[in-house]
Amino acid sequence: MVKITDKEKELITKLGDPYYTVSNIEKWINRNDNVFANAPAALQAMGIKGYYEAMKRMVMYSNDACYALISWNDEYMQQALIATNLTKEQAQIAMKEHTLARLVELDIVETVEMAATMYGAAANCTPDTEIDALHVGSDEASISFGSDHEERISIVMQPSITHD
Repeated sequence: MVKITDKEKELITKLGDPYYTVSNIEKWINRNDNVFANAPAALQAMGIKGYYEAMKRMVMYSNDACYALISWNDEYMQQALIATNLTKEQAQIAMKEHTLARLVELDIVETVEMAATMYGAAANCTPDTEIDALHVGSDEASISFGSDHEERISIVMQPSITHD
């Protein structure tokens, strides 16, 4: 049985469709009418269910979780989607954690603790104290490794139906 959440009710009301109201959706969402026995009711229920499914996705993308973390490694020509549906703060934490892990995996440092120290220094550096192997900004980290390779880890906005 489908139960409409408060957040879904809020969005249904905000959308303001004269037919697809909270009460109409609650009335029809759990019906299983047979098209041969009662075609108008079956079609009505089908329309409500389609609207409700689309509205559920709008709710899913309308919260603050509209950021993703991606990476690009130019040595291996690989692009990866690391995490999705993050808040800005979650994305920044994920960027740091992924960067620390990659610093160790790429043999730039030996331990995660050493990577954390390097990350902190790179995040707070000035032009005079810049670190060649790592650059950190609020939305991107860049790791230089090997003879002339780079891996970028970036926070990007996810497409969102209701995001301002």
